[in-house]
Amino acid sequence: MNRGVTSCSPVRRDGIMLQAVWQVDRGADYQVSRNSSAPTWILVRTLAGRGRLELTDSAVFEADAGTILLLENRKLRHYGTAGTRWRFDWFEFGSTAPTLKPETIFQLADDHFETEVRERLAFLLRQQDETRAAAAAALLGWLLNWYALAAGATLPRRDRRIDAAIETMARQLDRSLAIGELARRQGMCDRAFRSLFRRETGTSPKAFHNRLRLKLAEELLASGECNVEQAANRLGFSSPFHFSAAFKRCFGIPPSRCGKTPHPESGGGDVK
Repeated sequence: MNRGVTSCSPVRRDGIMLQAVWQVDRGADYQVSRNSSAPTWILVRTLAGRGRLELTDSAVFEADAGTILLLENRKLRHYGTAGTRWRFDWFEFGSTAPTLKPETIFQLADDHFETEVRERLAFLLRQQDETRAAAAAALLGWLLNWYALAAGATLPRRDRRIDAAIETMARQLDRSLAIGELARRQGMCDRAFRSLFRRETGTSPKAFHNRLRLKLAEELLASGECNVEQAANRLGFSSPFHFSAAFKRCFGIPPSRCGKTPHPESGGGDVK
């Protein structure tokens, strides 16, 4: 059984752009080869049985019941049932900085509330509504924090003024922002704001906002929602040329190399 839903219009919320949720329960013949260039993350929550996931660098992970595993989509080469059954939830999403450590198996005891959150998240995404898609993305962000805390991570706490500025940035990815205006909204002078922002994030406000815009562009291109010209227009770049140059500086590849994202139901490649 594969039960999945892909967001018709992914919405970013709290740094998360949720693209797909799959609830899979398959037998020993479930084996999938995958070849994706999508710049997204895959979160696998194994509920019963055992799965095996192989990466392009030959790393192998055995996902037993009760485990959580976060992987980069483009590094996943093959996955399938290891035994007689594998039941798992699969979340595909874009994020600049997931709170959960990737490529590490974490064990998490069954929790009724966590189960309800996962089910509610999938239900909301199935509605194919922008408001509910945003709520689903927020729930996934909550789940990632829950898992990170359960794994013993200490979540960073930023200055609330910087958090507020980043929220403003995330809501205005269709154009460049006046940094002085961001500073005034937080009751700070330009110089003090820039200094605090760099101390809290390790980069300048302008570079941070441009990175958010380009990360969204990468996700839109990889999902097939936009071509290069459409992405440049949607994100407020003056021309596709300037957009392509900024994209290549940021990611090291031209935007034309981003491909469409595969999903578990279609196999993401050849199903053997």
